[in-house]
Amino acid sequence: MYKKIGGRILFLFLFGFPVLTSASIPGFYVLGQIGSGDTHAEASDAAALSISNKAVLTGRVAGGYRFNQNFATEIGYTRFSGVDFFNVNGISGYNASLRKKAIDFVAKPMLPLSNNFNVYAKLGLAYFKTSGSTFVNGASYLSYSDSWDPVLGLGLGYDIASDVLVDLAWMRLQNTGGKGSIPSADFYSIGLAYCFG
Repeated sequence: MYKKIGGRILFLFLFGFPVLTSASIPGFYVLGQIGSGDTHAEASDAAALSISNKAVLTGRVAGGYRFNQNFATEIGYTRFSGVDFFNVNGISGYNASLRKKAIDFVAKPMLPLSNNFNVYAKLGLAYFKTSGSTFVNGASYLSYSDSWDPVLGLGLGYDIASDVLVDLAWMRLQNTGGKGSIPSADFYSIGLAYCFG
């Protein structure tokens, strides 16, 4: 009984929701996202005994062009907050920090679920690099190479007006360079987009 009721509520929410606005209009848009990033950093990356939380505050800003309700492209900049490594090389007080950032270029196919909802995927490339205090006592413990890596993601959008959209998303920057390359990173976010038309 409860499954039937729950199914009906979900159906009404997705397909019977009052259509207050039309779907987002084609054209240029800007998008801001904020959320949690998992840097997949490990203490062994810096020969450290411990690290701060791998889940760090992360933000992304992007500009895109929506060709129609089924396809868009985006260019984005993502920045992860710092991860701190403590007691590098086993020496108390010797610490290092790491910050990741990336510029991504993605294609964004979309599937409308109703006049206001859509699900989408992202696929493209990102230029991934690190910054921060990576030297301890004259030695480098975080000598990552900047790299071009694949980026992919999934998301759900809801048009609260014809020119404003709320966005829930997951994005992954996938390391393909092996040892010495920047570890993969995941970004879970909520965002808001404004469409210029």
